[in-house]
Parts: sequence; C-alpha cells; structure tokens
Amino acid sequence: MHLYEVPLWFALVGLALYTVLGGADFGAGFWQLVAGRGKQADEVRDEAHHAMAPVWEANHVWLIFVLTVVWTAYPAAFGSIASTLSRAAASSQAGSTRPRSRSACSPSRAAPIPQPSF
Repeated sequence: MHLYEVPLWFALVGLALYTVLGGADFGAGFWQLVAGRGKQADEVRDEAHHAMAPVWEANHVWLIFVLTVVWTAYPAAFGSIASTLSRAAASSQAGSTRPRSRSACSPSRAAPIPQPSF
C-alpha cells in the first residue's frame, strides 16, 4: 500500500460510518413520513423528534471528517468535484427554501418579544 492511499481508506471508513450510523436519522424520517394524520400521528412525530434530539447533528461529523480528509489529501480532485457539484447544490438549496405566506408574517399573529429585565 502506498502512502497516497491512506487518506482514501480514511475517507471510505468515514463514509461507511456515516451510512451505518445514519440509520437513526433515516428511521426517524421514515416514521414521520408514514405517521399519517391525526392526534396519534402527532404523537408519533413527537416521539421521533424526542428520540433524535440528543444525536441530531452527531452523525454529520463523519461527513465533515470525510470532506476534510479529501480536501486536505486531494485538493485538485476536491476542487474539481466541488466546482462540478456547486450548481446542483445551489439549485437544491434554492428549491428547499420557500417564502412564507403573508398570514404567517402578519403582525397580528406575531408573538410578543420578551423584554429582558435587569
């Protein structure tokens, strides 16, 4: 094994850990998707939220680890991949943000802002 293959193995192990340990994320998303409607569905969604709360962002550390290893070890490849995927990432981000309805932003429905007491 050559020295330039070591970061590749680290990246592959990190991707495997991200995939395997992401089962909790995917499982909670599945239960929220198939919960249906009604009071019982709200209870299922609440349970999924409460179950995921302590570990919500912990699994993303593996993805950040993989990106950091590839960026550090293979900067030319990372630059090529990042520039190729930047348009797809931007369009997915633009599609995931949608404007709020006017009724949700109206001042009559806004909650009062608590004032700090000193």
